[in-house]
Amino acid sequence: MSESSAPTGWDFVRIGRRVRSRRLQLGLSAQDLADRAGIARQTIVRIESGKPCKTETLNRIRHVLNLFYDFLTREDPPQDFCVQHYPEKAHWTISRPKTEYQRHGEIPDPRHEDDPQERLRLGRLGYQPFFTCLLNSELPGGILNQGLMEIYRETWVDSHPGEEFVYCLSGKARIWVRGTEFLLEEGSAITFKGSEPHQYAPAETISPSGVPLRLLIVVALGKGDPTRNAETEEERAKQRPTPRTQRAGAPD
Repeated sequence: MSESSAPTGWDFVRIGRRVRSRRLQLGLSAQDLADRAGIARQTIVRIESGKPCKTETLNRIRHVLNLFYDFLTREDPPQDFCVQHYPEKAHWTISRPKTEYQRHGEIPDPRHEDDPQERLRLGRLGYQPFFTCLLNSELPGGILNQGLMEIYRETWVDSHPGEEFVYCLSGKARIWVRGTEFLLEEGSAITFKGSEPHQYAPAETISPSGVPLRLLIVVALGKGDPTRNAETEEERAKQRPTPRTQRAGAPD
């Protein structure tokens, strides 16, 4: 593959190092990761050695490793014993491609929307069901991943290795874990196994001037779950539900 087919401006040496670190953290061999991502083992070896790759290939890998693009591409912290998150460096990742509702020339940042009023507008109109802000506070090689979710509509079903802690910062949330529904109000929390299929949705309608549902999510990783972590993107897609809004009482 030529470098011209890879995204420009990305540090692939850094990306390769982080892919390898997460793979080893989850107890996966290069062949394991290749099989679960549906790509060749040699591709994993090339990426981990710092060679460029296509966005689609990296997307398959990061889904298996449960990683955001922002985690793979951001700069290394200045020290390895303590990492601090600064709000001015926060970026809110979109959940749907902006090209679904905007023309290419109107998109200054194709992966983020950092204006809170624009997020509120897009969320209420249904263009973006949710946004995710990865907190830049993970220790290199650490076991905790922290992030914020701003949710306007039902999310898709997800599953991943480790334990997941969810704290409701604002609004009310409906959370489904293995098909069981839980209600979280502001100040309440829940912890569950990340390998169980789970999904979020607002429990109430957000007014035009209201505060959206916001969740703090912390995932503690251990060794990879040999069952759930084996899912390919195709298998994940099969889990994505028919809209739960078909159920009585579900949010609009």
